[in-house]
Amino acid sequence: MTPFPSSLNNMEPSCANGRSRARAAFVAARGYGFGTAREIALKVAEILRVPALGYSAAELQHGPPAAIAPDTPVLLLRPNDETAATVDELISDLSAAGETVFCVGGPHGTLPGLAMTIRSAMP
Repeated sequence: MTPFPSSLNNMEPSCANGRSRARAAFVAARGYGFGTAREIALKVAEILRVPALGYSAAELQHGPPAAIAPDTPVLLLRPNDETAATVDELISDLSAAGETVFCVGGPHGTLPGLAMTIRSAMP
């Protein structure tokens, strides 16, 4: 049996606290991270039994922000590529509105136990 990764034991406690009172969750990314965001949302719904939706960060920014509240956490995946500015803007907007935001990657990263590297297949 493979041991549980030690990096997951050190996840920020606020992430667990956010999940414990969540009525739903959003997971968002752009570009190559979009498929990953949808898969993570599916796993959140399956494993944690919290309704979760995967969105493009651009759609989330202009679409359902009225559905986001402090008890509806948002996990943003921020790859270090040309889509980073859009994700950074969404992080700033949601944080300014007082929403519960967790981010993987970039300068706003709140989950240091997780890292995400997405490389473009383009030369």
